[in-house]
Amino acid sequence: MKHSCKIFLLFLLISLVYDKLNSQIISFPYDSTKFISDKIDSVFIFTEDLAVTASGKNLERLQFKNNQIYGEDIPPTLRLRNPIGAMLYRQNYSYEEIPVIIGRLDRKIPMDELVREYLLNLSNFKGHSEKSGIKINVWQKDSLRESFLIFLNDGRVFGSDDENWLNIPTKNLSLFEITQLPEIEKDVAGVWIYPPEIGVNQVTAEFLRLMQTGPLLVEYWDGLGWQFLEEAFLSQVIKGELGKVQMAFSLFPPETEINYSAMVSGGLTDIINKHNLFSALDIVGIEYQVLEGEKINFPIPGKVKMHSAITPEKKDEGIFQSAFSIIKNFHPPLLFLHYHGLDDLNHSFGPYGERTVKYFQRLWQWHQELRGEWSGNMLIVSDHGAHSIENEAQLNRKLISKDTKGTHGDFIFADMAVPIIEQAGLGEKKVDFKLTSEQAEQIWNMLGAPISVIKKKIADQPGTLEIIINNQSKFFTIDRDSNLFSLEFYFDYLKKGIPLRGHFKGIRLIDLLNGIDLSSIKQIVAYSFDDHQVAFSNDDLMKNELVVGLTPDAQNLKEAFILYPLKDKFPNRIVKQLKRIEVF
Repeated sequence: MKHSCKIFLLFLLISLVYDKLNSQIISFPYDSTKFISDKIDSVFIFTEDLAVTASGKNLERLQFKNNQIYGEDIPPTLRLRNPIGAMLYRQNYSYEEIPVIIGRLDRKIPMDELVREYLLNLSNFKGHSEKSGIKINVWQKDSLRESFLIFLNDGRVFGSDDENWLNIPTKNLSLFEITQLPEIEKDVAGVWIYPPEIGVNQVTAEFLRLMQTGPLLVEYWDGLGWQFLEEAFLSQVIKGELGKVQMAFSLFPPETEINYSAMVSGGLTDIINKHNLFSALDIVGIEYQVLEGEKINFPIPGKVKMHSAITPEKKDEGIFQSAFSIIKNFHPPLLFLHYHGLDDLNHSFGPYGERTVKYFQRLWQWHQELRGEWSGNMLIVSDHGAHSIENEAQLNRKLISKDTKGTHGDFIFADMAVPIIEQAGLGEKKVDFKLTSEQAEQIWNMLGAPISVIKKKIADQPGTLEIIINNQSKFFTIDRDSNLFSLEFYFDYLKKGIPLRGHFKGIRLIDLLNGIDLSSIKQIVAYSFDDHQVAFSNDDLMKNELVVGLTPDAQNLKEAFILYPLKDKFPNRIVKQLKRIEVF
């Protein structure tokens, strides 16, 4: 009996797998062998401008040959020439539902329905016929054209046009061809029907356009969603002139790292070891200032000041004060501010928490003060929005803990829709700067190009650590100084909602800074060998238990220095392949 049961279960499993393989989207001629089956209940076959649905008995009569659908005793309307593909249906199988935003509405639509009615736009019913038990419905393209964007999990975007409506260039927007669907089907994160006219992947071109008219101040408000801004303005949480405001789309996933990269690269999402806006400006000889928070994930050559503090509000206030001081003395061609506080508070208190809203009012006030001093264009941009969560069951694939009140990273309007706000500064200082069209073209062509790799010095390897205090350097090597890093430490983080625990040998950073007045330290910046930078405050040094440890380097499979902030909840500020620590 048990043996028979096992055979039955195995047969059932094989049948389910077979069913699923035969209920799918196929492309002609590549998948034409999958088209012939005696277990299909109905089929949807489409060309560029025409489609037919067929249902009934004996569909195995249908075949694909010589670029045509044919078969014995089938209705003439089913004999399609040059078919592009087909969708196969089984009674016991339905297509996966795909997240879809229609204008502002969040929906989930089965993939086959999404393809038929929106991506192919084959929704105009033209008639039906029947022959030998096969029922036929004929569909043509609707005269009303549906605009859409398809977002893949890796940040790529495909659209119903190969150009955006505003003709703004991007390195990340491709024309969607239905023949690509079988290749990208499993990577589709979501589809936006009637999307905004501009996206985060087109912001770099806006930077260059505005710099051709004068100096530019960019305020990057991390975590500012369109929905939040709109509600704040309509409820008069903030008051005053908004200027030119556009809704824009975020790339997927709507998270900081991928969209920050896109904003400074012309749309590219992977810019490690590639030129970005800042490195290109540096090569062309255009001055800029970047005011950052506590972490930089890609190289910014010089001209960057990092800020860290015990609270998100204090950290961003430091950025505002630095910007105000710079503007009072000098208008650089590009001043780029990255405020992190809104995103931090969204997570901790939710996008509509009292502390989040009060901070947003302060952020708006800082913008007004900077606008009063700045002479030139101003642009407020964002990377993603956020949504409230009520309990742990609603946490998305990334975040985080029971204490979290807000999150982002889902394909929904609140996360994917962001604002772009363009205003003119009200300052009266005359600034003689305009980026030339030749310089703009040179910078654009450089974006995403590989950075020349310079061979590292022997001492410039993950086994060496430099600590710089008062312009004096101390060097530590694993081979020579491993006895210093002998204490046992434990870490306990949450990474994408999953506990990350372990132990390592190391030494507290504070013990490597002997001989200096610790109270005089304002900031500590740690650099990795891949040019990531992370800033820590004096409070971090005194209270956060910063530990320099020895951990195997995953790439080189040998020990390397690593910096752990052990009191952090999440591993965002761990510095792997630690190269240098500067103490200010």
